[in-house]
Amino acid sequence: ALAFGQGLLVLRWTNYAFVWLAVHQLGFLWRDGRADQPIVAAGWALAGLAILVFLVQVANYPIAMLSVPGAEFSNTRPPTVALVALAAFHFGIVCMLQHPLQRWLEKVAPWTATVLINGFIMTIFLWHSTVQVLAIGAAFWLGGFGLGWEPGSAIWWATRPIWLGVMLTALLPIVALLARFERGSRRSAGDGLAAPAQVAGALTACLGMALLAWAGMSQAGAPWFRVIPLVLALAGAGLVLVRMDNWRKRKNGSFLH
Repeated sequence: ALAFGQGLLVLRWTNYAFVWLAVHQLGFLWRDGRADQPIVAAGWALAGLAILVFLVQVANYPIAMLSVPGAEFSNTRPPTVALVALAAFHFGIVCMLQHPLQRWLEKVAPWTATVLINGFIMTIFLWHSTVQVLAIGAAFWLGGFGLGWEPGSAIWWATRPIWLGVMLTALLPIVALLARFERGSRRSAGDGLAAPAQVAGALTACLGMALLAWAGMSQAGAPWFRVIPLVLALAGAGLVLVRMDNWRKRKNGSFLH
């Protein structure tokens, strides 16, 4: 409100802290059991939905919760209060469903599937967007097949299951190839001595990725601005990995003496 009311739009970027910290706190509310009662969970869902509808229909916030190319205003870049309302709505729905889902997961088959998928869930999270881009690129290469239907139309909705099937089919070999790295990461961890290097590397990588998210990869007339964020991201990741690898070698060496 201050950013828009006073014309200080630069203040909107502080929402990266305020909005995501607010969403982060919902996890503590769930962990403390403060939304276990169905009436409380329903209150969160209804309040979040009501605020979200007001923001979109009355306050002219974008209906898209993700950034859309060409849009003058975005709910995610930087994040807005609409995402807080959406998170509250989702939080309430999840809390309403948690007890029925817990009873369902007591069965062998659902629990086995859950454990299996959780074994490579981070791989799915990290690579599903890449697979989506590749699939859409392939559709463009095939003459734009499946991309010309009006969003929200009957044929658009009818083809969503097909698109999801295409994405899933394309994602499976990526998961099969890369999930082993996720399993390996669980077997290795640093200690307090590695923390400063890990923090420095993580901050450097985050800075690079933030610059990429802000400016994109197609900054016309400034090739250096495409290279520097990528170098920062890779250097930060490399610093963390090298530091952890050195620590593991020293630790393994100490066992041999």
